[in-house]
Order: sequence, then C-alpha cells, then structure tokens
Amino acid sequence: MFRFKPAAAAQAARRAVPSLGLAAALLATTLGAPGPALAQAPVIRDHRMGGPPVARVQVIMHSVKIHDDRDGRFAGEGEFDFWYTLVCAKVTDPCLGHDEIFLDGYGKQFGAGSGETYDLKQTTLPVDGTVTQHYDASAATGYPLYPGHNYRLRWGMEERDAVSNPENMGDFRHHMTPENNWGIGTFTTRSVRNDGKPGDFELTYEVRPLTLPDLRPGGITIADLPGSTKKHVCVGIQNVETGQSSPSEVLLRVDGSVPSDARATVPAMAPGTGTQVCIDTELPDSGQHKLEAIVDPGYAIVEYNEANNVLEQSYVPAPKSGGSPKPTAPLDPAASTLPTAGRGEAQADLTVTAITVNGQAPDGKSDCKDGKNTVAIVVKNAGTVKAGGFAVRLDADGDEVSVEAVDGLEAGKEREVRFEEVKLKKGEHTLAATVDSKKTVAESNEENNDRQVTARCQGDN
Repeated sequence: MFRFKPAAAAQAARRAVPSLGLAAALLATTLGAPGPALAQAPVIRDHRMGGPPVARVQVIMHSVKIHDDRDGRFAGEGEFDFWYTLVCAKVTDPCLGHDEIFLDGYGKQFGAGSGETYDLKQTTLPVDGTVTQHYDASAATGYPLYPGHNYRLRWGMEERDAVSNPENMGDFRHHMTPENNWGIGTFTTRSVRNDGKPGDFELTYEVRPLTLPDLRPGGITIADLPGSTKKHVCVGIQNVETGQSSPSEVLLRVDGSVPSDARATVPAMAPGTGTQVCIDTELPDSGQHKLEAIVDPGYAIVEYNEANNVLEQSYVPAPKSGGSPKPTAPLDPAASTLPTAGRGEAQADLTVTAITVNGQAPDGKSDCKDGKNTVAIVVKNAGTVKAGGFAVRLDADGDEVSVEAVDGLEAGKEREVRFEEVKLKKGEHTLAATVDSKKTVAESNEENNDRQVTARCQGDN
C-alpha cells in the first residue's frame, strides 16, 4: 500500500508560476466572401493569471528489479522502502539546491531477493488522496506542468532487515523539460550509489500524457450581414489531443470587452477534429482594434494544455463602398470536422514532439556512447488532414547525418522515425531534427518543424 512520505521541502509554500504567451499559427477557416482586413497574423496565448499548465502527465511504475547482494547469505532478504518525489524549479535554476520545490511523494514497502523483479502492477501516480496540499494534482487531472519551470522525477530505495543497518540502494533522476518534450516515454534505469557505483535497484517506468482534450481557437473570419450593422464573425476550433471534449463555450472580446451577444456554444468534439462556430455581433466601423476569441473561458473542461485557449487578431474595418459583400452561409455548428481543403483552409501540421537517444530522452549527462547510437525522432501531424509523403532529417552539430522518408501521416497521429548506427564521439553534441525538410507538404504552420536537444556521450566502460 502506498503511503505519503514527507520531505522538508514540503513545508515551503507553492511558488507562483509566471504566465507565458504562446504563439502559434493555427487553422484559419474562411467563408469565401470579402470582408474587413485583419492587420496581422493571429497569436495564441493564455488568459489565466499566473499562467495555466501547458501539459498534464501521469507517471506509471511498471516493475523494479533488485540487485542487492551485500549481505552475504542474507542477500536481498528483508524489507525495502521505495520512495518517489517530483520537484520543480525555475528554468534559470533547474531543480538545484534551495530553489527545489517538493511537489509530491510516496513510499512502498515490499520484500524481494537479489535478482528478482517485483511487479508494481502499473502503479499510476498521482494517486487520489495522497498528494500534498502544495500541488494541485490528482488521478483525474494528472501532474500539471507549468511554463517557465523544469521538473524532475527522483526515485530512491533503502533496505532494512534484521542483520544489517539500513543500506542506501542508490537513487536516480528523470528530467522533464520543454526541450525534451517533458520527458515523455518508457524507460528502464538503474540507480546510482553515492560513491558513483551502480546502485542496487533498476526501475521500469513511464511518463505518459494524460488522455484529455485540448481545444484551440483557429482563425477569426468576418463577413457583412445584408441589411444589418452587425458582422458575421466565425471562429475555427480544433481538438488537437486524444481526449473527447464535452460541449463548451467560445466568446469574442473586442478591445477588452465582451458584447452581450458575443457568446456561442461549442459542440462536443472528438479527438483530432474541428468545427466552426459563428457569432453575429456589432464591431467598430473604423480604426484598428483587437479581437480575442476565447474557448472555454471559465475552464470548465480540463485540458492537456490550458495555455492556448485565446486567439488574438487585429481588426481593421473594410472601407465603406457602394456595395456590400454577399455573405456565405455559416457552417453547421454541430459539424464534427473542419471543411476539406477545397472548401476551407484545412491542412496538415507536422511537428517534432520528441528526440530520444538509445531509447531515452537526453538530459545532457550520460545520454550516448562513443561510437554507434540509435536516435529516434517522434513526428506528429497536429493538423486536420492527412500529410502526404515527407522527409525527416537528422543533424548532429550542424552537419547532416541522414534523411529518412515517411510515406504519409494521418491527422492527429504520431510516428517514430529511427536512425540506426549514428556515430558520435565522446563529449557534448547538439542533435537537431527537421520534419518535412524538403518542403513537400502544405502546412497550417511552417514554423514548428524543428526541435533540438543536447546529448553528452561517455567513453566506453
């Protein structure tokens, strides 16, 4: 049975996290009719004071193997205390010293002999009722990860039995940063003792994105309404993550104020789909103004990323003329998908979500070996239509290593592209991945095709 294991840092007050403006060029749906000018590209940002979480994850512990053999004929016998903490710090001081904040902790006691593997039965953390009051985590909402911070998982173990004093079996750390895609993946890691020698346990664990929706507003389009001073304002909305969303709300803010008729209901949305929601409201008839489309303004829906719910666009009314553009009928608000490319602006959006070296997300310490390594690049199509064939390029320290071809990728899906026998020398290296390196796919966002990590290679032991 899990039990809470306190730490001194747990008494520290939870640090306020700074807000972060996130920019993204999302899908811009069009009505096909001329309308007022949009003075600049849309910007996605958050609207919660202090900054909402940009990701939510679970930690799953699968099994632990015991390597303890320091007790002679009593090797491995007795009771082991397994503990876990999650800590975070500002990016300027990544989880070091006094800047470390204790977020969560658990212990587990069990008996196992040296060489035995103990099945942890896919224990999923957090567990409801055991988290600290300083961190808003639960089994339903996962661990929220905030902008401007790095995170670290830490595991350790002690042995206590009748024939020896408590023995430190070592510990290890798993780093979670925006640069390594929050450390997401499955890993098997052996602990390290204080003297630098291999520790006495080996843990298989997983950091997994929580299955949740993620609603993002797309482009705002505006058309005239014949015989009316109001405008027909439509907002494209996507659910870009793996969870089903329930009905929500979208509102339009004009220069910081929300007109009384500028709210509409967003239908429930399946993963990887989108829709268009329209509002008829008054807009200024001259000058430059700021429009904001806000999805789920009251945070009624728990989302994987809460920091991309607001779309900002500048708005300049069209000059008055003798004629009025003929409006196009709005899309059915209950539609579950965006229009096809021939009727709107639905496109693919290829991104690099992770780079791993020899099966692990690099943390700049001991990530690779002097010699041949395997580098894997995880590519995601975050758009709303299938991407055709494209290329993925791997560079090391600015030089091209190899290019791999991918025959296509469905909307909302991920694919791992592996580069075998990548030769790296001892020392630090910058690995860079580029998806659609030959620019063969039309994308809604051409600025998010790259990711790089730093990996440090050790010499052969």
